[in-house]
Amino acid sequence: MYEKGIGSDVQATPAEVVLIHTSLSGIRRHFYGSLRAKQFLDVKGVVYYQIDANRDFSIAANLGDSEIFDNLKNEGLLKMDPLESDGTVLLPQIFVDGVCIGNDVSLQDLEEDNDFDWIINRRACGACLSDKEEDMEVCPNCNQVFKTIVPPELVYSGGIQQMYRGNNTAAQEGVLFEHPTNFVKNNNSNLNLNRNERYGDYQDEEEYDNIAEEEYSELDIKDD
Repeated sequence: MYEKGIGSDVQATPAEVVLIHTSLSGIRRHFYGSLRAKQFLDVKGVVYYQIDANRDFSIAANLGDSEIFDNLKNEGLLKMDPLESDGTVLLPQIFVDGVCIGNDVSLQDLEEDNDFDWIINRRACGACLSDKEEDMEVCPNCNQVFKTIVPPELVYSGGIQQMYRGNNTAAQEGVLFEHPTNFVKNNNSNLNLNRNERYGDYQDEEEYDNIAEEEYSELDIKDD
């Protein structure tokens, strides 16, 4: 495990969080859903990898997005859009330790049910939501296998965008975090152990699912 701090007071997200999104506005549902998912993760202060399904952008930016996207698709891990008949992949999709936890709407639902923080802290399974230990590689309830999907060499070569609060940390010298491929207990975790209590840290933040589409333009995500 290699680790560099993301600011002196920032804790890197224990789990590997990957956002599959699009910077193309061809399918408006996908475009605005991607913006909502990004805003949710940024407001929550999640450190995550951003994979753009727009191949033109990823190739021009010399990123390895296409490789990861194709691997996920070939493994059958990407969900298809039920409203499209041509095999279009549903966007956005969020993966936590190799498990797809849904789209932008799913993120808000998990947050409201007090499950999201547990999943990204490796204390709950992203597939069945049952409690688990942080060092488990297989869910004891549903047998879901947990794994990281971003190769370490891609992280350190700058071939992927690692995001924190809207900024690409890979573009900042000395600011980078490689999520461990092994699963270990985090003795410094300050996660509330009572899942029945809602988190109050973000009650004053704006609602993620009430973002008006007209507030955005295609330029909003081309600068990432």
